[in-house]
Amino acid sequence: EWLELTNGSALIARIPNVNGEYDLKSLATLAVSLKQDYPDASAASVLLEPKIEYDHLIQIMDVVRSAPLPPGAKAVPVKNGSAEPTSTKPDGEEGTPRIALFTDISIGDAP
Repeated sequence: EWLELTNGSALIARIPNVNGEYDLKSLATLAVSLKQDYPDASAASVLLEPKIEYDHLIQIMDVVRSAPLPPGAKAVPVKNGSAEPTSTKPDGEEGTPRIALFTDISIGDAP
């Protein structure tokens, strides 16, 4: 199994699983890179195959929605996104500021 990341028209990357788990770290890195390429974009679509577990959907949505603010970096206003970092990590741990990536997430069935 793997994750695929596209820009809406072309495949950017196919991210293979690592040790049987989705590679969310690589997905996060690519999502940040994609946001840098398309800073005004706020929409993302998560397309699932029927056998994908709900918990995996939530984890992927969390990665696509926001990213940790790098140490020493300042929040930069993002059009259609939050200029202020949030103070909560997706998994509920407090203390890590986050920046908005793609906050308008749609869910659908994979082709």
